[in-house]
Amino acid sequence: MVHNIHLEDDRDSDGAPFAFLAADTDWTEADYDSRGNRLRASDWVRMAAAIPGTAVTRVEPLFRAGALLPPDIDLAFRSYDRPI
Repeated sequence: MVHNIHLEDDRDSDGAPFAFLAADTDWTEADYDSRGNRLRASDWVRMAAAIPGTAVTRVEPLFRAGALLPPDIDLAFRSYDRPI
């Protein structure tokens, strides 16, 4: 399985690619498939690794230079996740 993890908000990927991470977001769990699901890349890696018989190899993540973060990020996302 090859999976490209896309973590940006699809509602406005050019102007506000991480709007769903904001503390005052209007994001709800119903938006997970249209705007982004608030999972970290490491969450995706853990889920893939939990599939029986699956080997997971991480490739360097892709970051878009100059991506706009919201001014006030939700507390749950203010720090980096532990790498796997």
